[in-house]
Amino acid sequence: MNTKSFVTKITQFVGIASCLIALRLPNYTAASDAQEQVIPTKFLGQDYRGEPVYMPLIGAGTWQFDEDAAYQSVCKAFGAGYTFVDTAYGYRNQKGVGRAIKDCWKGNRTDLFVMTKIPGECDQIVRHSWKEK
Repeated sequence: MNTKSFVTKITQFVGIASCLIALRLPNYTAASDAQEQVIPTKFLGQDYRGEPVYMPLIGAGTWQFDEDAAYQSVCKAFGAGYTFVDTAYGYRNQKGVGRAIKDCWKGNRTDLFVMTKIPGECDQIVRHSWKEK
């Protein structure tokens, strides 16, 4: 599979994955259009401040990793230039991922993109918290 078709497949997946929630650390700003980007991104819309949100299409996954493996793999991914970490509540490795972000992320916090998924039973809690904001 060539790079273009790979990116197309990821873009199609992201377009239909309605259960994904993108979490960005405070003060996230999108890369300038004039800036050369090594990892392709997808425009997702605007954040609550009206700023554009771009998601890297290639990231470090943590599924089926325990906390130690998640920590080590995320640290290595950061060292390789990754700016996107995919995790989920159900993976049960949040502490390892969080520790890796704290210990190993050397870039600007504004450049880190973290995506998580929440289980269906949390739906009401999330909707309630969104209505409060």
